[in-house]
Amino acid sequence: MDDDRPYVRHKYERERKPWSPWIIGIMIAIVILAAFLVGAANAQEMSRAPDELTDGCKEYASQLGRSLRPGDKCYKHTNARHEKYKEVFAKMKCQCHNGECRATVMKSATPSTENPLGVLLKIEGKWCPLRKGVPVLQENIPPELRQDEAHLCAEKGTTDPCSRLNCSVITLMF
Repeated sequence: MDDDRPYVRHKYERERKPWSPWIIGIMIAIVILAAFLVGAANAQEMSRAPDELTDGCKEYASQLGRSLRPGDKCYKHTNARHEKYKEVFAKMKCQCHNGECRATVMKSATPSTENPLGVLLKIEGKWCPLRKGVPVLQENIPPELRQDEAHLCAEKGTTDPCSRLNCSVITLMF
C-alpha cells in the first residue's frame, strides 16, 4: 500500500538546518592538513628509496652494460637490503662491503666432502659449490631476505668467483 501523504515531523524531531559555513571551513582545513601530512610522510619515505640500488651498485650496473642477474655483484642490493645484509652477515662474522653481498639462486648437487650440503650457488654467472667451512645461515632469516632462494657474500677480486665465497644465507632447502 503506497502512502502518498506528506511527511509529518514528529513533535520531538528537530528541524534540519544546513551546516554553518565555519564548520564546513574547518572540515576543509582538516582534510587539506591531513593530505599535506600524508604527502610529506610519503616524500620523506621516498627520499630513502629502499627499493633502489645503493649508489655504488647503480654505478656498477651502468658500467656492466646489461641488467644484473642472480649472483652478479649488486644483484638486488637495495638500500633496505644492505642494512639487513650488514646485520645478518655481521652475526655470522662475515666481512662484507657494499655490493659484495647479494641475492642469488641455487640448485642441488650430489653431496661430497667438499660440498657437504650438496648446494650450488650462482656467483657471477658460474655455479659454485658451497664449500666446507663456509658459514651458512639457514634459520632466523629476516623476512626481507626470504624472498630469494639464497644470499651470499663474495670478496672483491678478479679471481675465480667460487674461491671468493665468504658466507651464505640459504632460505630454501630441498
